[in-house]
Amino acid sequence: MSLKKGSVKEKGLFKASKWLHYPILCDPSELEQLFALWERFSIYSIGKVHSKNIQEISRKDFLSSFTKSIENLKKNTVSTKDLMLPAVITEDKDCLYQYSPKENYYILKVERPVIQCQLHKFRFSHLDGSIRSMVFSNDSVFWGIQFSFPTLFQDPFTNQIVKVDETFSNAHFVPLLRKWMRQHTFPVHFLYEDKILNSGMRLGKKCFSWINNHPELQAINLSVQNNEKKEL
Repeated sequence: MSLKKGSVKEKGLFKASKWLHYPILCDPSELEQLFALWERFSIYSIGKVHSKNIQEISRKDFLSSFTKSIENLKKNTVSTKDLMLPAVITEDKDCLYQYSPKENYYILKVERPVIQCQLHKFRFSHLDGSIRSMVFSNDSVFWGIQFSFPTLFQDPFTNQIVKVDETFSNAHFVPLLRKWMRQHTFPVHFLYEDKILNSGMRLGKKCFSWINNHPELQAINLSVQNNEKKEL
């Protein structure tokens, strides 16, 4: 089923704030377990122009593209070109619409809160020891996917600020994501020289055996502390 059509004039501009961000690098099998936990949802590519009606990305294709990227990383090669990102995940397709200002030109728009998925990179500063998430530079480090969900948004017609509570479509994905994170990932602590650096990022439990071969970590002399036997 195709997405409904509309325009920003009809639907209003979606403005959200106070986002929850979850940057995670994990094994493809771990991501597959998250998708199984979420059960029913649709994935759509966002942030690009489509030449025809926007179609759903199959779960299989999304996982396949992620698998290719992670398998390359295990072989000491960073390649993100195959990742189907950015993307959005929604249980209710009515949270989205497609805008077509001219023939063969379709853009995906968000009308209500959805899970947003972005390529995640971070940058480490040797000067002050800071780790900055979602910084894209020549010395940034690829770190999987950042899942994001807003807790507030503005009604485009009344300008009222609306709190995103558990009654909203897609809100239930967040507690399930946190449950999966506790079961399948650890918080990441980086090591630089004799210092331990907290990051706010997560790493899949199946990734600890190879993560310190990550070429972009090696290039900046950063390593991951082994958390495999520690409690969350």
